[in-house]
Amino acid sequence: MRESGILMPVSSLPGPYGIGCFGKEAFEFVDFLAQAGQKIWQILPLSPTGYGDSPYQSCSAFAGNPYFIDLDTLKEEGLLTAAQLKAEKWGTDPKEVDYGTLYVSRFKVLRTAYAAWRKQCAGLHGCAYYFPDDYYAFTLANEEWLDDYALYMALKAANGMKNWVEWDKPYRLRDRKALAAFAAENEEEIGFWKFVQYKFAAQWQAVKAYANKKDVQILGDIPIYVSADSVDAWVGGALFELDADGGFARVAGCPPDFFCADGQHWGNPLYAWPSSCHWRSNSYCTKRQYSSSSLFSCCTRACAACSCWWRMAASFSSTA
Repeated sequence: MRESGILMPVSSLPGPYGIGCFGKEAFEFVDFLAQAGQKIWQILPLSPTGYGDSPYQSCSAFAGNPYFIDLDTLKEEGLLTAAQLKAEKWGTDPKEVDYGTLYVSRFKVLRTAYAAWRKQCAGLHGCAYYFPDDYYAFTLANEEWLDDYALYMALKAANGMKNWVEWDKPYRLRDRKALAAFAAENEEEIGFWKFVQYKFAAQWQAVKAYANKKDVQILGDIPIYVSADSVDAWVGGALFELDADGGFARVAGCPPDFFCADGQHWGNPLYAWPSSCHWRSNSYCTKRQYSSSSLFSCCTRACAACSCWWRMAASFSSTA
């Protein structure tokens, strides 16, 4: 059976806060698809953008992009005010995303929302903080990646957002005592990154459920490789080709083709295939596919990353 659809990255949806998100415009786009007889909404990766503002260079293969959280929904929940949103800059051109501006304004208002959320939860049921039941359910269901992600992001913030290979050795090599001490001293910061993912997941699931109710399926995108500057590389260990100091002597790329005569230097860590075995049999990759199944109805992968990738020196340079 043939079906048709439209590719529309979430970031390309219209909206008042500098980038497309899971707000009313997302639901209106679903309505448009249904009215036009379209069955598929194809999107790009929902992961946080990294180097080059690319979702294919994300800090996490499992986390969602905080920029996609609808701020008006947070306002309706009493976590933000109209005045707080109006006070921030969101870019000057409604047709372009100003990622530099977003990096400042989005995280500022998300931290404001987080502070208000903690205040709402303070002192409930005789506890210092008692968060909603669905928050605890979310953190429990996703603890395999969420705990490492939140710790990683808190460490990045404490290290001026530097790549993890530039951190002090105890953190770079994941010394248990050093990480436990850091976590104990930075509980609130770690909680912020969990809160962001909690809100992302809740809002996206609402959009996805609405689309499915309208008989529109979500066609997602799973990047094969992870970013060198990511929690996945930081915790991956034997899964990736790393040297003793956690660096990368060789990285992934693509041979010369019609797109780039000199080949492409992707810079992603290489999987240690002899120990990783096969994509489908590897537990890490299986977890990624399972995680994606909760986000999408079905998904695609970059064919070049499977069929014609190659190893190259990390110092290699090309035009792409």
